Amino acid sequence: MKKNLLLLAFAFSFFSFSQNNSQIDSLETVVKTSNNDSIIMETYNKLRRDTYYSDSKKSQQYSFKYLEYATKRNDSPKVAIANYFIGNSYIVQSNYENALSYYFKASNYFESIKDSLRLSSVLNGIGAAYENNGNDSLSLKYFKQSQHISKSRGDLRRSGIALNNIGNIYKNRGDLITAKTYMENAVSDIKTTNNLQYIIPLSINLANTYTDLKDFNQSSQLFNELLPKIDTIKDIYSHAAILRGLGNSHLAKGNKKLALDYLKQAYYKYKVSDFFDERYDMMPDLIKAFESNKNYASGLKLYNQYNIIKDSIFNNEKDKNLTEAIQEYETLKKDKEIATQQIQIKEKENKFRLAIYAVSLLLIISLGIWLFYRQRQKLKDKEIETLKTRKELDKLEAIIDGEEKERKRIAQDLHDGINGDLSVIKYKFSSISQDRFISEEKEEFNKAIDMLDNSIEQVRHISHNLAPPTLQNFNLIEAIQQYCKKIASTNSLSIDFQNYGELNKLNKETETAIYRIVQEAINNIIKHSKATEALVQINSHQDNMAITIEDNGIGFNPKNNKAGLGLKNIQSRAEFLKSEFSIDSNKNGTTIQIDINLKQLADD
Repeated sequence: MKKNLLLLAFAFSFFSFSQNNSQIDSLETVVKTSNNDSIIMETYNKLRRDTYYSDSKKSQQYSFKYLEYATKRNDSPKVAIANYFIGNSYIVQSNYENALSYYFKASNYFESIKDSLRLSSVLNGIGAAYENNGNDSLSLKYFKQSQHISKSRGDLRRSGIALNNIGNIYKNRGDLITAKTYMENAVSDIKTTNNLQYIIPLSINLANTYTDLKDFNQSSQLFNELLPKIDTIKDIYSHAAILRGLGNSHLAKGNKKLALDYLKQAYYKYKVSDFFDERYDMMPDLIKAFESNKNYASGLKLYNQYNIIKDSIFNNEKDKNLTEAIQEYETLKKDKEIATQQIQIKEKENKFRLAIYAVSLLLIISLGIWLFYRQRQKLKDKEIETLKTRKELDKLEAIIDGEEKERKRIAQDLHDGINGDLSVIKYKFSSISQDRFISEEKEEFNKAIDMLDNSIEQVRHISHNLAPPTLQNFNLIEAIQQYCKKIASTNSLSIDFQNYGELNKLNKETETAIYRIVQEAINNIIKHSKATEALVQINSHQDNMAITIEDNGIGFNPKNNKAGLGLKNIQSRAEFLKSEFSIDSNKNGTTIQIDINLKQLADD
């Protein structure tokens, strides 16, 4: 269901299109007999649509043919639409990397011609691909972009779809309250379209969220509102989902007989319509309803069927493994027979052949000895290279350590020396009586006092940046969070700080290097990117730590050899941490990814 809900941007309900074999045969005849490229192209589009649910691979083949003819006709809008369709087909096949590739081709074109209608749909598709691929941060970004575009142009249908998908992300994160809010807004938007093909699946999603929140009155009310609106013949899938939802809601509220009635109806519809996975999935619900109504015989019968199906699934997998093992055994057996025959042939060869083999063996042994000494030399060269790398890392560590010590010394000198002297000067000035000054002199005198205050504040700011007290007073995560809050409060940049997992205690050198990376990256965003939003995300799991820093700025070319000092500082510290470092930047923003193996770092 998760994938279906995410794909509502470019699909109607489960039964929106029905395949008619005679109609498809008729359309295929058109493409074979027509000489008009435009007619052929549009016919392939109809074939793509009519086979979308019944045969996704065939639908994808039609999409590629549609792209072929659109390219042949130099029809750029249709080429972009074809790329979008192909992205949809890869989503259905769970090939999200390929889906993203085609989606971005489509989005680049629609963005260039300012076609916000189609762009919002493509952005929603990109969000779905990222969500199914496990990157909910990027998914959320594109869903929100899609919703913003749709809302701004008054397209409440696409706005509702995007809001529903945003709600799904928060639901998967376990934030059911936020999910409910987005889904309620989604249903509110989609209801204005009066299109049941969208209203029903979004409302079912909302009702199931009420059930997850144990708000069974709300879920029952919404399911009951949907029940008379459903086309029980054409949309059996949604009808069964509503009946199942009502059954579970009533079961939770103690309405045992009513719950059993709804669940039996849902189970029957899944069964007669050959929705095997859904029928199998709801069997435990129906078994529980039978037990609640003390219908133990029916419950036991269904329980046995459930176990038979479960065992069948297990046995099918086991049979598949057994078949593969037998095939492997037969292959090995055949190979062994061939080897035996080859040995028998070799035994019948004459002495001349044996002499040749002996010479060949001698050559092989000689080659083996040569390869052995060559490999040994390579190992020595590798050891030398490792020592060089170790020396370079030691040198880099010494440079960074020296730099940090110099930062602390300068910060201390600024704080104790210049800042102290400025404070004394201000005190001396403040003790001077202004009674003898004329008004102009008093004004200049007060300006001088203000300039001293400004200088004291600037020196304090520089001192704190050089040796931030938060890193001394808090742990690394708290220090980074405090820094992000401080930057956000003094700049127009909004920073979303996220921390997942628990980070083990690190040594001061490692904490300082990580803090400096984040500090340098945010400074670069402020100075160069023209960004309004940034994300700092830290994921810690056992001995691994991943740092992601994103912005929505103008981007830059990471391959430019004229990289700034800030980026070089980030790279050198990443190298010091022996981490995997990558930069992805385009006109929509920049993403810096740093993956650190803390165990390897500690061992070294």
